Amino acid sequence: MRIVFAGTPEPALPALRRLIDSPRHDVVAVLTRPDAASGRRGRPEPSPVAREALDRGIPVLRPSRPNSPEFVAELSKLAPQCCAVVAYGALLGDALLAIPPYGWVNLHFSLLPAWRGAAPVQAAIAAGDTITGATTFQIEPSLDSGPVYGVVTEAIRPTDTAGDLLERLAVSGAALLSATLDGIADQTLTPRPQPADGVSLAPKITVEQARVRWELPAAVVERRIRAVTPNPGAWTLIGDLRVKLGPVQLDGAPRPPELLPPGAIHVDRTTVWIGTGSEPVRLGQIQPPGKKPMQAADWARGPGSTPARGPHDRQAPTFPNRRTRPSPPATGPGTRRGIRRTVRGNQPGRLRKPGPARAATGTRHHRTRRCLRHRADLRHLPDQGPARRGHRCGSGTGTGGDRPGPARPAPAGHLSAAAHPSRQPRRGVYHGRPGGHRIRFCPSRIRQRCAANHRRP
Repeated sequence: MRIVFAGTPEPALPALRRLIDSPRHDVVAVLTRPDAASGRRGRPEPSPVAREALDRGIPVLRPSRPNSPEFVAELSKLAPQCCAVVAYGALLGDALLAIPPYGWVNLHFSLLPAWRGAAPVQAAIAAGDTITGATTFQIEPSLDSGPVYGVVTEAIRPTDTAGDLLERLAVSGAALLSATLDGIADQTLTPRPQPADGVSLAPKITVEQARVRWELPAAVVERRIRAVTPNPGAWTLIGDLRVKLGPVQLDGAPRPPELLPPGAIHVDRTTVWIGTGSEPVRLGQIQPPGKKPMQAADWARGPGSTPARGPHDRQAPTFPNRRTRPSPPATGPGTRRGIRRTVRGNQPGRLRKPGPARAATGTRHHRTRRCLRHRADLRHLPDQGPARRGHRCGSGTGTGGDRPGPARPAPAGHLSAAAHPSRQPRRGVYHGRPGGHRIRFCPSRIRQRCAANHRRP
């Protein structure tokens, strides 16, 4: 039987794969929602169903308006005998419903007529149901009210989140949908109308509705958190910090020492308790903004991790023993802002990126530079006049090292301190005690044009 499959999210993948692998059906195209922004950069990404179809070489239809006349004509050219729907995410008009002769068969994750709408699994968990299931029915213009082909049941476990339950229903529902299409193709299956009583609605859950209401009883809080896990995710405010919460536990040891008011937090060595309208509950996982989920006890031991509101507020800890350096001025005398020109090897002069600003101090320590060729300390001798200034380098003259030596003339071929180019923005610093010798340091990295000598560029 020629089939067009309509679906968008990941729970629709088991049904799509089962129909593609079935020898009795031919999936001629896949209908899905348009690419949506995803990730931090907001780049458009195809839906999980679209990616699966493209990997299998099946044409993908992504209309922005599925009920438009243009798309109705496009779908009519495919001539499908039946259309299977699993969480497509858009309402279908009468023109589309009239195209396939066997109609549109929808897989819904509830026992209809209970929980009609976009969030049946979340509604069943939040209401405290112990059993749910999946239903295949023929789509009609009204919401989830068509005649039923078949059902499959699934027990709701005490620790099930919406993600856990939906994962199991997607697998069992895929087998139900495949069997339903087989019966329709053999003309051995007839749909039955839904009963008029027992109708309940399950609209889509918004992010605001996923906020935890701690004034409710503990059992209701626990079920509602599981119902919105993992999407859209339960959240609350701790002070001004918005955090996501994982499932909580109603009982366990140790118990909190006293009854907590709603929203108040109690932290001991291994457990984090939070008060509700009836009794405290234990927090499991917590996810601060911009971080990965972590255990609540680990979060409570971290900096700035503690409660919340009212008398339970605690500010992020400060570190009085940590040394802090004041921000230096960006420009002005004594800073290291500016452009330096250096010559390395046989390269011409080039610009270097300005270094960070550093505030000038009253006293500067000796700063020794290394001769790039001779690997020796390089510094001006004590100021004995222009003719007796030179570089102390291990090239046969001078003593080398950091200790001041006797005044000697500048070696042949070496630059004296007075002959350094004048285009440097920093000319050096004099320092020393009154009456003692004054040392003028080289104002910049030594220029070097050849292998042995420091010469003017």
